[in-house]
Amino acid sequence: MQGTVLNFDRSTETGSIGGIDGMRYAFKASSVQRDLQAIGSGARVSFAAAGLEALAIIPTDREPASMSRKPRLAASFFAIALVGLGLHGFYFA
Repeated sequence: MQGTVLNFDRSTETGSIGGIDGMRYAFKASSVQRDLQAIGSGARVSFAAAGLEALAIIPTDREPASMSRKPRLAASFFAIALVGLGLHGFYFA
């Protein structure tokens, strides 16, 4: 099954995955088959479900699903520039 890591607490080595079926699956770090460092909020994974527990977890991409830092920074500067030019007001008129 495919899913996205919702959270992972490195101190307790536990977390949860949102499956594409809409269910939430709990997991332990020992269930991660490889590259534990790639596991974090937003990481896409493949896993086997046993009830509501995720087993045999394998990261499917290195980048988390969230935006990287550079696009967010560029979007922030763009938004500030629009406010400075007064171009944001047309949305509320």
